[in-house]
Amino acid sequence: MKMSFFSAHKDEIINDTGSLADFSDVNEPNNSIKTPPNDEDLFHKMFHEHSAVMLLINPETGEIIDANMAATKFYGFDFQEKGNFFIQDINLSSPEIIKQEMDQALKFRTNYFIFNHKVSDGSIRTVEINSSPIVLNGIILLFSIIYDITEKTLASNALRMNESLMKMILETTPNGVLVTDQTHDKILFINKRFQEIWPFFKYQDIYNHKASDIFNLLSETLIDDQSIFDNISQGAEKQPVNKVTVQLITGNYYRCFSACILGEDGEYDRRLFIFEDITREEKFAKSLQKAIQKEKEINELKSGLVRMTSHEFKKPLTSILVATETIQKYGITPHDEDYAKYFDRISKNAKFMKDLTDKFLNLSKLEYGQMPIKLERANLVSFVRGWLEEFRKEQSSIRQIQFSPDCTDCYLDIDTNLLKQVLNNLVSNGIKYSPEDSRIDLSINANPMNVEIQVTDNGIGIPAKDQEFIFSTFFRASNVSQVPGTGIGLALVKQIIDVHGGTIRFSSQVNKGTTFTFELPYPDSPKNLSRVLL
Repeated sequence: MKMSFFSAHKDEIINDTGSLADFSDVNEPNNSIKTPPNDEDLFHKMFHEHSAVMLLINPETGEIIDANMAATKFYGFDFQEKGNFFIQDINLSSPEIIKQEMDQALKFRTNYFIFNHKVSDGSIRTVEINSSPIVLNGIILLFSIIYDITEKTLASNALRMNESLMKMILETTPNGVLVTDQTHDKILFINKRFQEIWPFFKYQDIYNHKASDIFNLLSETLIDDQSIFDNISQGAEKQPVNKVTVQLITGNYYRCFSACILGEDGEYDRRLFIFEDITREEKFAKSLQKAIQKEKEINELKSGLVRMTSHEFKKPLTSILVATETIQKYGITPHDEDYAKYFDRISKNAKFMKDLTDKFLNLSKLEYGQMPIKLERANLVSFVRGWLEEFRKEQSSIRQIQFSPDCTDCYLDIDTNLLKQVLNNLVSNGIKYSPEDSRIDLSINANPMNVEIQVTDNGIGIPAKDQEFIFSTFFRASNVSQVPGTGIGLALVKQIIDVHGGTIRFSSQVNKGTTFTFELPYPDSPKNLSRVLL
């Protein structure tokens, strides 16, 4: 077998017209390419035993003349047993394109190709082909070396897609983006939104400036601390992630996120900056803060007014009560029944006004932490029995109150005067908003962690729409407009329960009744230890 590679004898193969030379007389003395006798063995060893995929192809017909073992393994075809096997059987390009590219390879115009080849399992592989002419036994063949680049191509396509996607995201995001090279003090990237925030930067010119110069210009656009950009643009290793809020001289607010980027050398020498426009949020927060401050001032004014008026009412009311009680006791003869009736009315209304002012004062003090709490260890059952006895004496109407404790000894740390106000309010409300012939149930239930006190009535109930506001100061339910009241009793109750470290809840249905349940902790419970003692 005589063979020669065109890479060494190109001039002998291609004539002056650029067409292939006639090799019909390649074995004649004047035209033969002299090769050593063992060239065939060398070629056979190189071709068939090489690990790279290799094919010998007839450029005129596309027939695969020979394939090495690596080709058989890669394609999964036994090229020798199949008989005639053509490159068109595995190359998915059209026969015209395949023929055209083989001609290009023969004329040395192109010897590098990328095609999609089909293998025996039906899958498609992207291959890179290096193809050159070779003369073997006087026949011109294409010697093709084939490399599988499917994974490389997929990775490259994915990379291009990710780059395209990232570019689209960066250009369409509402946030400004800036990327810098800390080591070389360079600007690597800005997006369109960044330029909109700082329009005096020209897109192309910015890359000609040092990053430090750009940050100096950015600092000059700030209202407050102009060293902020210095802090976040330096010391990347010390501050891998940073977040600051800045205000520009335009009045807009931006939250700047900065994060280190790992470079090719494994160092965090690059930094990403993202500028998020939070102007609306900041302006809303500031307006909300002003509103809260204004409300606080109004509440303080209201509380001051309540304290002042309560003090002013309390003194004359006390004097009226003392005077009427004295006259009733010493200044009215038995036949002065009309006078006694009027003095009794004066006394009751003065007492009502005094109780009301006391509620105002106590609520105001509790809200602002000015109420002294005098805790003492007391048997809750005995305390409630004593309170109930006094309460019944003071009530003008006879109303059945059923007291049902589930224990006899239940000791808690309580302020007895404040807890009396809680019971007075809850039971009085039950009586006031219930039919005259209905019963009020008062119970005590001792639990492992706390004690529950329940007050249940069968009254008009609380509408569902009003229930979330029921403990708010001066709030009254929509179905009690015909019943006198101030709307401070339940607010006071909640404040008193809170300072005892307890909780209060209720359940209610319109025209069926309401149950208020408040819980008080035992003296040694964690909740009791953590309450606020004023």
